[in-house]
Amino acid sequence: MADVIAQLTGIAPFVMIILIVWFQIRNKMNQSRIRAELQKEVLAKFSSGQELNEFLNTDAGRRLMQEPPASRYGSKRRVIALAVGGIIAIGAGVGFYFGGEDLEAVGLFTGLGLALLASAGVSYWLAKKLGLSDTPGDSLSL
Repeated sequence: MADVIAQLTGIAPFVMIILIVWFQIRNKMNQSRIRAELQKEVLAKFSSGQELNEFLNTDAGRRLMQEPPASRYGSKRRVIALAVGGIIAIGAGVGFYFGGEDLEAVGLFTGLGLALLASAGVSYWLAKKLGLSDTPGDSLSL
């Protein structure tokens, strides 16, 4: 019995990750389906192509028909979140360094912090190079 529990404990994190991903995919599919149904209902309200064209030329019409953003975080927020996470992890590494003799934790947190700061830098550079920004007139200057 102890062997079975030990084996199940070993695969439990992987099962949890699979379940989380599966629920996220189902959630996105449901959101896409609901959005498509809403667009279909709104488009059915128009009796002529000219009315539809006038509606689609307004800001509300464009917002209704455009796809939702791929991420709930804009480019600036993503870069800032990565940088803040990196700074916090480096701070934790420094705290472990001055707080005791656990050099493994110092290396782990400091390395994680540096990796997050590097990721923030690369994300910023890519967003700027590709012209991604939160608002249409924004040039991603932090």
